[in-house]
Amino acid sequence: MNKKLIWSSVIAVSVIGLVGANVYNLNKTIDVSVAAAEEGAISETVFASGQIESAEVQHYFAPASGIVEKLSVKPGDAVKKGQTLYTLRVDELQQQLKMEQNNVKIAEAEREAARKQNAAAQSNPLLSGQKVDLTLYDLKIENARMSVEAVQKKIASATVTASNAGVVTQLDIKAGQMLMEGAPALVIANPGALQVRAQIGELDAGKVQQGLAVTVSGDAFADSTYPGKLTYLAPTAAIANPAAKDPSVEMVVALDNPAPKLRPGYNATVEITLTEAERHPLVPLEAVKREGDKALVYRVENGKAVEAEVKTGKEDETHIEILSGLSAGDEIIKSVPEDLRAGKKVKVQ
Repeated sequence: MNKKLIWSSVIAVSVIGLVGANVYNLNKTIDVSVAAAEEGAISETVFASGQIESAEVQHYFAPASGIVEKLSVKPGDAVKKGQTLYTLRVDELQQQLKMEQNNVKIAEAEREAARKQNAAAQSNPLLSGQKVDLTLYDLKIENARMSVEAVQKKIASATVTASNAGVVTQLDIKAGQMLMEGAPALVIANPGALQVRAQIGELDAGKVQQGLAVTVSGDAFADSTYPGKLTYLAPTAAIANPAAKDPSVEMVVALDNPAPKLRPGYNATVEITLTEAERHPLVPLEAVKREGDKALVYRVENGKAVEAEVKTGKEDETHIEILSGLSAGDEIIKSVPEDLRAGKKVKVQ
């Protein structure tokens, strides 16, 4: 048999087979299930990492220069409001007080001498031109007395007491140490009032705002999570970690009911769930078919698949927003088979 004839026969058979297959596939009925688009909003979750810290921290500084005569606390001690923390020996202030008190006496004596001079001038017409204005003397006495009061206040503050109850978390002084006025002495924190200071990435910072509810978790308390509220969001971004390339925004979360097992210094993760106020039709992810830049869904009309181009929005693990091309309540094929095309026969299960 002629080879050309053989190849022609093979090609003809192949063409007939393809045509037959296409006709079969076109007439083949595909079983599908449908679902109505539901109106709703896609939630998005963002995360921030940080550390637990006390929300009420009191820093104490030396109220005056002096030697630490007595230290009454140590790190970890629980203190009550009004309890003595340490006492300064203020020998130099005592000397300064004596000097300021002497200055008051000198100013008063000078004023008295000027008063007598005025009295003498008033009784003797020949001395009338020597009358002295006492106002300057009065101001000098007032200033001297104010200096005395200032030194007395510093001496009175030499016994430093706790302004609030809490726990000593940091101690920078020791007995016998010479302190200069304003030097850091110790830190007291309230262990019952905790917050999380965290950093949120620049891409997520614009999505959150103060007042949002959050959930706090951490490796040190993996069996529990704690609710909180975002109370502060920094107005500027910065690179908090030198090793990080991207800037972040500082945020503070107040914990609602922290448990005793939570401790300042623990690492924590802040989880924020964001839900848009605007609602859109939602369909299963499997209901949307992608063809290049197009997004398609399929309706069932008269036993056939009818495609509709839609514009999609956000999505989560199960659903996707339809921004246009579909309305809430519209029924669509909820899981599009790979071989489904417009015009194919379908049977709703």
